[in-house]
Amino acid sequence: MTTAYTAINPVPMANLPTTNGVVQSFSVSQTNAGQATFAPDNLAPAPIFGPGGQQLQGNEIVQGSIAKLESFIGPLLNSGQLCWILAGCEGGARQVAPASASEHAVQLQQVGHGQCRLSVASASSLVLNPLNGNNLIIAGVPQQIPNGGVSASNSALAASTFYYVYAWMNAGVLTLELSATNYQFVQGIAVKSGDATRTLVGAVATDANANFVDSATQRFCLSYFNRRDKNLLATVSNATFTTAALAEVTPNARCGFISWADEAVQTSSSGEIKASQISTSITYQNAIDGTVLGDYTGTWFTGANAGTPLISLNAANVSEGALHYTTLLAQVSVGSGTVLQGYTRGVIRG
Repeated sequence: MTTAYTAINPVPMANLPTTNGVVQSFSVSQTNAGQATFAPDNLAPAPIFGPGGQQLQGNEIVQGSIAKLESFIGPLLNSGQLCWILAGCEGGARQVAPASASEHAVQLQQVGHGQCRLSVASASSLVLNPLNGNNLIIAGVPQQIPNGGVSASNSALAASTFYYVYAWMNAGVLTLELSATNYQFVQGIAVKSGDATRTLVGAVATDANANFVDSATQRFCLSYFNRRDKNLLATVSNATFTTAALAEVTPNARCGFISWADEAVQTSSSGEIKASQISTSITYQNAIDGTVLGDYTGTWFTGANAGTPLISLNAANVSEGALHYTTLLAQVSVGSGTVLQGYTRGVIRG
């Protein structure tokens, strides 16, 4: 609904202004509900714009107040035709242009930070999508993430390598940068160390083919904002081992992952196991990066060919900036052991 305002000057205008800066003031009889027009002295109406360069949205001109308008004719507004700029109105909402520097007033739609999530779109592409809004503070200024998101490719990336993902403004275009450089906090915002124009949005690791991947066996993508639980799962069957010292049963039991340093990783190994000889001691242990970190070790004595269920649990914080894995370790005192059916599981956050 457009609210139409009129006024009669003591000396009426014969024609509408043809120059900028002609001032009109009038007593407001009703509050605008949305867009508004102004028509002085029974001349043709023209739209009213706010000082932010947009048409009014509502409650900028308030009943009982005095509104002050200025004429404007130029290519910036109303296709170059006459319009009126709301220069002031007591008690009315104040329109501002989008902030482009850290000390500027912001629009309501610019309020917020980290309204996004990083994910793998394909083996060759990452995407930063807006989520619960589209604002991201970059270099102290709220920037808007496009509705379709922003992508980055794996071009020129090394295989099996960890990268932080930063967002920055490249000639006004939001762009992603992958870098091995760590981050620091500036005014509470995680930014690239030594370069506050780059805001941290996530982290990734490439696989052995320098591709992006985010699967249950290779969780190599983390979002810094809007983190979620992400599962790890690898399965093995009929895997035989003979070592008398704890060792990985099979590389097929591995789940690769990366993790934020402030998030605990929970992992476990479970399944059914048997020994080739009676009175055999078998130790079955979950490990991270080949090292037992948890405080629980399952040691079991089995009869020959008797299946025994086992479980081993881990919870730990691991280093950031590196590729990790969780797997199943086992040892047998004599003869051999076989994992009839085994699972390596885990949960990371990112």
